[in-house]
Amino acid sequence: MVKAAEQLGVEDADAISRAEASAVTWARAHSAELVGKRLTEAGLVDNPNAQFAITDATRAGLERAITEAVESGASRGQLAQEISDLYGFSETRAELIAGTEINRAFMGGALETWRKSKVVVGKQWILASTHDRDDECDENAMAGKLKLNETFPDGSLMPPAHPNCKCSLLAVLKPDAK
Repeated sequence: MVKAAEQLGVEDADAISRAEASAVTWARAHSAELVGKRLTEAGLVDNPNAQFAITDATRAGLERAITEAVESGASRGQLAQEISDLYGFSETRAELIAGTEINRAFMGGALETWRKSKVVVGKQWILASTHDRDDECDENAMAGKLKLNETFPDGSLMPPAHPNCKCSLLAVLKPDAK
């Protein structure tokens, strides 16, 4: 959230705290919704590969753990350890889930904060410095500046576009806002 606030030139601790609260709210509503799922042309469906399936109870536990991690400021590593310990995921899968979900929560929180800001009118997909393969993120980045509620070419409103995506968004300000 600090990065999103910096993009807007916001240094007010209360404003940053409200932005962090937006990330927590977003995490409560959306965390773990992609775990055990797969995106197809028909939309989001349960992954038919049994090794990726999870129960509703596990999904609810992940939602709680992710929300608490975002709320407390836990690191990706701390969340991954908790996911591995409590839900029996391998270390690799726990790290994948933790990183993806923390990124989703903070991107969702940033988007909500920008919507409320009255100075942000758009967004731009920014490839992660570690981005090293051609995928949907490249198309999203090439789309340039979009309106806040406009979807990117892959159909998403924000990163991450896929598990382990570390891409980000850049706020597009009103021309007279500075």
